[in-house]
Amino acid sequence: IYDSGLSVINVTAVIMFFSAVSSLFFKIIPENSNSLYMGLISGFFEITSGIKLISSSPYSLPVKLSVITMLTSFSGISIIFQTKAFAKGLNIKTTPCVLCKVLSAFISFFICYFLTIAILFFASESYTVLKASY
Repeated sequence: IYDSGLSVINVTAVIMFFSAVSSLFFKIIPENSNSLYMGLISGFFEITSGIKLISSSPYSLPVKLSVITMLTSFSGISIIFQTKAFAKGLNIKTTPCVLCKVLSAFISFFICYFLTIAILFFASESYTVLKASY
């Protein structure tokens, strides 16, 4: 019970810290800034607030989905710190793990972007064919 309580406090402290860091960036950067960039900055630290900002941005669906997929694949610095805290007894090196997460994020972005464009293209083509047949 004691270890579980410490784990909950540790996770909560990390989330609150990175939410505060993210909020600090919002105070520094002007309010009329691009919501996509704000979402990327926020999502880099704490994924939930970044995804919320990106989903409300005025960009196209492929761009928003791809950036959200990229952030989800990276998972944010908050999650990396939480993982590091739970795996402190193991001999896991942080730098290679973070580099793999960054690489995974970029690969996820490009795969999602091109798949979303292809799906939207073929969906609109099939809709046009169906509409023409009636």
